[in-house]
Amino acid sequence: MAKSGYKKQISCYHPLSFHTVRTFQFLSSGIVTAILFYFIYRLVVHSIALPWSYYFLQGAGLATLLYLTVSLLIHCYRTINPVHNLIVNAFLFAIWSAAFGLLANAMRGTITRVCTKALWGNDTGVVVCVRYKVLFVFAGLAVVSSIAACLIDYKARKNQLARGKYVRANSPKFEENTAYKCIIVPPESQGLYQ
Repeated sequence: MAKSGYKKQISCYHPLSFHTVRTFQFLSSGIVTAILFYFIYRLVVHSIALPWSYYFLQGAGLATLLYLTVSLLIHCYRTINPVHNLIVNAFLFAIWSAAFGLLANAMRGTITRVCTKALWGNDTGVVVCVRYKVLFVFAGLAVVSSIAACLIDYKARKNQLARGKYVRANSPKFEENTAYKCIIVPPESQGLYQ
């Protein structure tokens, strides 16, 4: 059977760091999104108004999950362009940073306190307190993994640019002439080929 003419280009990314950071991005975004879906569902069921910062954080999580899924499909069949990836990851970092800042501002009293029945009233309150803290930790991990993704994209871009640089080859013994000697030039035409 004949081979197809399609051949995937070599990636500029180091595979271990690239996939590790993307895994952390995916896990943190997925956990933040799942916890927020739970909170939004509970607040809607009890007819409580939703804080607008939830929408912002949920948007950051869903945008990250969508981009990671689409770019994974692109990565399977093509090579991801480091410049485009850097632009998208910088945008996601900006969204995550703003969302994390809003979350930290809204939860500043909850984060520093212990989750006990005395403070939260019952077991449900303690569970909500713990989930808020988990939400805060994974939103912070999403910010850190977005920074790491930007750094990996920058490094991949530097590797991509370094591939096209010309490096003069030295002779193995460093004293031989490395000129191409395959053509034997007749003595009468020495001046024409040099």
